[in-house]
Amino acid sequence: MSEQEENQDAEATHGFEGTEPDPSANGVAGSEEPAGQRLRLVQREDGIGRAYVNAFRTHASGEELVVDMGFNLVKLDPNGPDAAEGVAGAVELEWLQRSVMSYRTAKMLTLELTRILRDHERRHGEIATGGREVQ
Repeated sequence: MSEQEENQDAEATHGFEGTEPDPSANGVAGSEEPAGQRLRLVQREDGIGRAYVNAFRTHASGEELVVDMGFNLVKLDPNGPDAAEGVAGAVELEWLQRSVMSYRTAKMLTLELTRILRDHERRHGEIATGGREVQ
């Protein structure tokens, strides 16, 4: 597979709720055509926010999964207010984005991320997770 094909594949759109994927739709779930009609997928990205994240937390309910994503930054201050107690600074964690999704969408996202990570590790080696493993 060429690099251009890999990039196109990596940008596939997934996860339109309430429909089953059409294998001929290049990974786009929900692309079935209503009886006798064709639909065109129009994607808009002008409202997408962009942020680097290095932290996440998850919440689960009976109906949906919530993923909060944020950025943590270690700020060392050996002379700070808690220095006498051996505290050398603080970790500041700012939550930037909350995504709420159905379990079906969460599973589709998991499968796609797993595929991308597997391909990346095959090319570049295993990614260290600091001892944290999936149970």
